[in-house]
Amino acid sequence: MAAVLLAMDLLREPRQTVVEPVADSAANSIAALERVLLALWVGGIAVVGLVVAPVLFAVVEDSRQAGDIAGAVFHWVSLLALGLLSALLLLRIRLSGRNRLLTDLRQWLLATALIITAAGAFYLAPQMAALRDVAAGGWEPGSAVTIRFQWLHRVASGLFIANMLIGVLLLLMRPGRHGT
Repeated sequence: MAAVLLAMDLLREPRQTVVEPVADSAANSIAALERVLLALWVGGIAVVGLVVAPVLFAVVEDSRQAGDIAGAVFHWVSLLALGLLSALLLLRIRLSGRNRLLTDLRQWLLATALIITAAGAFYLAPQMAALRDVAAGGWEPGSAVTIRFQWLHRVASGLFIANMLIGVLLLLMRPGRHGT
């Protein structure tokens, strides 16, 4: 009888060691996917905001044309960012579980970045484009249109910096299952 119990224990042991690495492997794969998506998001907005836009304004002689091109690039990168951030947030919810929705810092940071990106893409950018259309003949220093555009541009720049900081913070945080 003891031999049968020992044999049963030996048969169970390999299954337990096989099951746990699979769960760890899945968690590691999800964490790796999260890092890749984060890197794509942060890298994308960094390249556009810190390289593409400044180069456009330095190389293209007509600042209006440079602004139009930069606006189009920012629009497409914002749409890509919305997709990446949505996927990241869903992954995060899946990884940490629904019962931790209010306590997971990474979820809050991702949700904040998603809201900032959506505000930029669907509120600020259209207003700035409309003001550029109004000022098609040129920017008049001190005009209401110019002042409003400059204010919106500063807000958009501040939100861009906030998103960059959130992204870098998320990249630096050790990925964990619960709250980090």
